[in-house]
Amino acid sequence: MEEKKIISFGRGVPATEALISVQTEITNALKVVMNNYGTGLLQYKTSGLTDFNGFIPLKKVIAERFPVSGDPNKRVLITNGGMETISLLLNSAKKRGIVISEERTYDRFITAAEICGHRVVGVRLVRDGIDLEALEETMAQNSPLFFYQIPFHQNPCGLSASPDNIREAARLCRKYHVIHILDVAYLELRYDGNQNFAIPLDEDDFQNTCSAGSFTKTISPGLKCGFGILPEGVMDLVTPTVANTRLNPNYVGQAAIYHLIESGFYDQHLAYLCVLYAPRMAALKLALKRQLPELDIWPLTGGFFTLLRFHGIKVEKLESFDPMGQKKAQLRAEALVNAAEKRGVTIEWAIGCKPSNFRYSSLNTDVEVRITFPALSPREITEGIKGLAEAYYEVSDQ
Repeated sequence: MEEKKIISFGRGVPATEALISVQTEITNALKVVMNNYGTGLLQYKTSGLTDFNGFIPLKKVIAERFPVSGDPNKRVLITNGGMETISLLLNSAKKRGIVISEERTYDRFITAAEICGHRVVGVRLVRDGIDLEALEETMAQNSPLFFYQIPFHQNPCGLSASPDNIREAARLCRKYHVIHILDVAYLELRYDGNQNFAIPLDEDDFQNTCSAGSFTKTISPGLKCGFGILPEGVMDLVTPTVANTRLNPNYVGQAAIYHLIESGFYDQHLAYLCVLYAPRMAALKLALKRQLPELDIWPLTGGFFTLLRFHGIKVEKLESFDPMGQKKAQLRAEALVNAAEKRGVTIEWAIGCKPSNFRYSSLNTDVEVRITFPALSPREITEGIKGLAEAYYEVSDQ
């Protein structure tokens, strides 16, 4: 008897087809850069080529691509991923304090901030981005150190903020002397034929804004390369932390990515990814509309994720003393996860994506699930959402 295939809506990873399409190019790029730069990529630092902030030609290309003025060595930091960029910023703070994020955000950001000793406070999301009135109130009351925002195809919701919303959030950060961290990991991954807002980091509104990006989703997680574009004053703040954290990053991988960009392959590959992922996004949206029409779905135009909120899930036994609603929420989530698993569908409860002030409520009977789709075929997505819908109707009052 053939074993039933598991359809996983869990971890957000690139499609196998995407990795196959870059495999030969990465191999060739590594040969080219080793021939061109030789031991200069293998030593701790090589004057004019590498420093502890990264491969210098790649820094120049990133500064041109986004774009920012000034000396790239004073504005661009190359790291082992977007999350390392963010962690370095969090660790560079001279004191520990309040960090603001969106009410649902990248769970590893919350973990990283808490490990650093910061406390994360969430601010409500609206359809065009962050709730600006609530953001200003939170800044005025808490004197936060950072505001972390995922402006494009947000993880976990999939929501993209409007240009006006992004700009006004940057203005508020400047007004209240808060370092604004924009995580732009999905900036170039939009599948509806449009382009995202090009953040004008040199404009006055964005004087406190840092942009943290990554090539993890666009090229390969295995190359481990990300970047930060920082104001010079913030770079000065971060530099001692970088120097004391590492002696050098992965110059070989960075040089390969530089070659992929300079050769024109990177832009061709981005176009391929949009063609590859667009029908998968369309399949997800259609399946949700057909199978779970009562759910309120966040606007989805690209990226890797969307968030589903399931209402009215029943459980046989609820704890009588549960003032924060934690045990009730966990029981409801387990009921949905287990029912989906019986149908060969793997899902993950998104509770870790909420800062503590949004995590539990005794009045909240919803279960939120983060769904990722690029690694699945349209057929798998359709079948998986059908199984998830069946699981939901089994355990709910609907």
